[in-house]
Amino acid sequence: MFRVGRVRAAGLLVLGMTAGGIVLSAVSAQRPASLPEPRRGFGASVTPAFEGWFYNPDGSRSFLIGYYNRNSQQEVDVPIGPNNRIEPGGPDLGQPTHFLAGRQWGIFILPVPKDFKPTDFFTWTIVANGQSMSIPFRLNADYVMSPFAEIAVGNTPPAIRFEPAGTAFQGPLANLATAPAKATSVATPLPIDVFVSDDMKFTTGTSAPVVVTGDRAALKHAFAEVMLNALQANPADPRIGVRLQPESGTNGRGGLQIEVQDNGTGFTPETAEKAPAPFYTTRNVGLGLGLTVSRKIIETHHGRLEIMPPASGGAGIVRISLPLDAAPP
Repeated sequence: MFRVGRVRAAGLLVLGMTAGGIVLSAVSAQRPASLPEPRRGFGASVTPAFEGWFYNPDGSRSFLIGYYNRNSQQEVDVPIGPNNRIEPGGPDLGQPTHFLAGRQWGIFILPVPKDFKPTDFFTWTIVANGQSMSIPFRLNADYVMSPFAEIAVGNTPPAIRFEPAGTAFQGPLANLATAPAKATSVATPLPIDVFVSDDMKFTTGTSAPVVVTGDRAALKHAFAEVMLNALQANPADPRIGVRLQPESGTNGRGGLQIEVQDNGTGFTPETAEKAPAPFYTTRNVGLGLGLTVSRKIIETHHGRLEIMPPASGGAGIVRISLPLDAAPP
């Protein structure tokens, strides 16, 4: 027997599905279910998102909070005040006022008072495009999280630095009090260099560690070239997404698949085919050898590097597959 439930915050519609059939509550009979409205480019709401809460190293507690801007194209500005408030204690408790499009995870933390009880709660309200959305934050035991170290293999968040030898920031603890000082004049762009490193620990669904054997320096170079290519896809506003997942090999060996996605215009089928060729480039920087070298390194490790033409409206994706038991070249 199984059950899947869905609760809509806007009403009291509860769907229960069991092996014996589908049961609708009395309220749902009065208010029939409807398909979710497709995302709009403009004019939709912005909803606070409660990621969970966690213990800090000193034993104190914090809420981790994000948001979902349901507009696919509109970035929304909502100043602190009646339309952007956290209560009690607000309206300003460190929440953002500029909301990027889409789902933004773990944007800020909200310290939990020492005397905060499980029955207490904060409420964040955002009124955007004339639509008011409110979400409470409670110390619910089901929402405890571990943002500093993953239990299975001790995976930790990426370390971010603003100078090559500067202080490293890890996890959702960044705040203005500890941020490095940067200065510029009015109307003058301020370039900010970011240096990111990661321990690259990864587990499967069985919590067994995943290890790729090979030449560390060569693989690091291959991934750096792929990342640089993704950053150059949209220099004005570069954003990169990285996804790792297990892969079943055709010869029975397990593998690891890494996808690097940028927010540029993507590859056409023609450029996707030509991109790994030596000296091929569509940009006015570089020699066109980055992906060529990366593919050679990956193939030397018995893997594959594929450039995926995007789906309609999608972005560029470079997919790398490596066997988990590859011998060093």
